[in-house]
Amino acid sequence: MDYLVLPRKYRPRTFSELVGQDAIVRTLSGAIEAGRIAQGFLFCGPHGVGKTSTARILAKALNCEKGPTAAPCLECPPCRDIEFGRDLDVREVNGADNRGVDEVRAIIEDVRFAPSRNRKKVFIIDEVHQLTEAAFNALLKTLEEPPAHVVFILATTQPSDVPATILSRCQRYDFRRAGRADIVRRLSEIVRAEKIEVSEPVLFRIADRAAGSLRDSQKILDQLVAFAGNKIEDGAFHALLGLTPREEVLAVADEILSRRTAEVLDRVDRLYREGRDVQEFVAALVEHFRTLLLASYPGIDPEAIEAPADEMARIREQAGKATRDGLVAMIQTLFELENRMRRPSSHRVLLEIAFVKLAELSDLAPLSEVLARLDGAEPAPRPALAPAVAPAAPKGPVPAVAPAAPKGPVPAGAPVAAARPAGSVDLAAVRRAWPEALREVASGDPGVEATFSMGEPAELSGDAIVVRFESRARFAVGQLEGTERLGRFESALATLLGRRLRIRPAFDEARPPEDEGKARRDPRVEKAMDLFDGQVVEVRRPGPKRGGRSG
Repeated sequence: MDYLVLPRKYRPRTFSELVGQDAIVRTLSGAIEAGRIAQGFLFCGPHGVGKTSTARILAKALNCEKGPTAAPCLECPPCRDIEFGRDLDVREVNGADNRGVDEVRAIIEDVRFAPSRNRKKVFIIDEVHQLTEAAFNALLKTLEEPPAHVVFILATTQPSDVPATILSRCQRYDFRRAGRADIVRRLSEIVRAEKIEVSEPVLFRIADRAAGSLRDSQKILDQLVAFAGNKIEDGAFHALLGLTPREEVLAVADEILSRRTAEVLDRVDRLYREGRDVQEFVAALVEHFRTLLLASYPGIDPEAIEAPADEMARIREQAGKATRDGLVAMIQTLFELENRMRRPSSHRVLLEIAFVKLAELSDLAPLSEVLARLDGAEPAPRPALAPAVAPAAPKGPVPAVAPAAPKGPVPAGAPVAAARPAGSVDLAAVRRAWPEALREVASGDPGVEATFSMGEPAELSGDAIVVRFESRARFAVGQLEGTERLGRFESALATLLGRRLRIRPAFDEARPPEDEGKARRDPRVEKAMDLFDGQVVEVRRPGPKRGGRSG
């Protein structure tokens, strides 16, 4: 018997075998059981996610001898003939090859005749967006008023290219990319059935490479079997596709997070000596640091991290080596590196500079912690990874302090005891509780955290906290006023303070320059110079034009 490639051998035959399309399966199954079948469907989505497979399953469901049923038997003549593409009443047309008006007129002519055996005639037009304008116009009238025995199923990867007149006459179903975990589960079933030996990390790498396309993942697995046989070693995947081995990604992340800059630069040298694809290597690092950022949130669903079980301990260990600010800055640095490497330049120098910068970013401290230290108060304790947002700049002129230490991010301080409010609530207690309240709402509503991180409690006024923001935050704060989201943040503060206080926003406008000498004598400035062993190099004032110099 001729060999059947894995994508064809394991093509979904029933709704239950479709991967990652639960909502569509539930809707179509319910419509079939209720007898509420539309005469025009539009299946939209990326390639390889199951659009044409679903069209065939729907055709079987409508014409099965035991139906119409959402669970076709797969044994009766209509089911078998539709599955193998030989049923005269189910016609599949590729819109890329049959895009002209003459081909569509042939379909319209066929529509007039009743089915030869089945209940319904089904016309499946794949890549329908490639039809010409004249062909769409010819199809329009028939699609609007088809005979009762006809069902049209149109499939496309580009619904924006389908005329609105066609869209309005179809029920639209949007297929999503399969999740990495879903693809791995399906591949695991296939390798067990095919008696293929392959590790879970390789299946995860295949899923990554397939980018949400189940069909592509099966094609890659088929290639690997042809390359390495039924026992696939971890290195076979990387050798076949020229990708970075997973262990190397983990190792370089360890070096960066441990600030072993010399080892990182040695690795860059090896990459170039071995003639490796450095752009692919950077892309792999972007994905890994994204995984570390997700893992930095203690309450996040492990399914969202989508990593092999045997890597999770190492991922969480690495995530604990950097602040959340540092991880965000690292991802931004890697994105910037990717963009620069698309242009002709010395990629090696770019890579070396970026990797040195990454090593310096690992212990980036939140500005809320730095400002608390400048105020002379011990900052509230933060988890190993603090929220990646910064509060508004302090009011008044703020001299820029040049550190004597090598340039780079502010080192994270050692953890300190929690600053808990006690007794009556005063402004100092509110300021101590503020960072902890931000962390409380961060996982449930990052937008609230980001907005109120731009503000600073300025005074207590009865049962209200006056929170001062820069004028640029006015819109973001306005979106929260009077909403439950604001109430959740007030509740988080109340839990910490033992008293409910309303938040009353106030906004700073640009201020005229103040005396530079007075600014330099500010106690906060003096403490900053002492804390960071620095000196004043210039004086700036906040306002709408941030960074504008004064004096």
